[in-house]
Amino acid sequence: MNEVFAIKELAPGIASTGLVVPIFQLIAIDTDFINRAKGIAKLGQRFCLLVNAYQAVSIGSAEALIERIDADYPGIVLPGIEIKADTPAVEVVNFTAKYSARRCVIVHRDGWIGGNIHAHLAGFSVAPVHIYMASALPGAPAPILSAGKVILTDGFVRQLTNGAYPARSYFNNYATSYSGAGYNGFGDFGPVGDFYRVGGGQASHVALHLTQFIQEGLVCNHFVSSGTPITSHIHVKYDDALKQLRAYALPSISGFSTRGVADYHQPHSYPGLGMPKRWSIKHHTELMVDFLVAQKVVPFI
Repeated sequence: MNEVFAIKELAPGIASTGLVVPIFQLIAIDTDFINRAKGIAKLGQRFCLLVNAYQAVSIGSAEALIERIDADYPGIVLPGIEIKADTPAVEVVNFTAKYSARRCVIVHRDGWIGGNIHAHLAGFSVAPVHIYMASALPGAPAPILSAGKVILTDGFVRQLTNGAYPARSYFNNYATSYSGAGYNGFGDFGPVGDFYRVGGGQASHVALHLTQFIQEGLVCNHFVSSGTPITSHIHVKYDDALKQLRAYALPSISGFSTRGVADYHQPHSYPGLGMPKRWSIKHHTELMVDFLVAQKVVPFI
């Protein structure tokens, strides 16, 4: 949910650029999510909803949500489908039939074994956007009908424990090379990585993450608490990591004058681990938008 909050809070500043189209994979559909999604749409921020979402959400309920948002804010939501190796062909066929006349998003997650993908996607009258997970290449077939191609990477180098993060790691995305690689755009999972887990135990350390462009490329800085994992209270661990982040990520430094970094610098007590995740996502999104604006990039859809 913090990903949704991050986009909602940024929407007043980034929607007008048209450069960001977040993709949401639904974990659950409740009144809170519906209201927040409508809040994003009201601000004119486009986003994609995958209809074949997390296993707890049915395709029918995801499609109904798209219709519900469309009723008030037509055209803001881009229906999307994620194609994995085990995606039933009937899901692809039904998706194509239902959304053939509107802009859609096809996420090629990995190699599909369901047959000729071009035959199943042939029914579109409006060309969809094709997104290719880098790990699925080069096996994923080039689209016949396409409004554009996007390369998607998981640039976050996840560690088994928070205490294992180095001070900095390379963050792999295609911000500076997507065009030369033959793509119209790029995407990543932000400084949280392609990872989802329901619940979790006590954190041995607190690790806060901020991406940054340096001369060598895009990196992710990791600010890790140094307290004793067992005896230190979570509040103490958080304060330790936050102190390190504040000392390094000064708003006066290029790339750190973002709302996400400003959130970290505002006076606050331990807000739980979800809030720092939101702030880091906000910072990363703003960093990418600022980079694209500086490069005078024009949206391709």
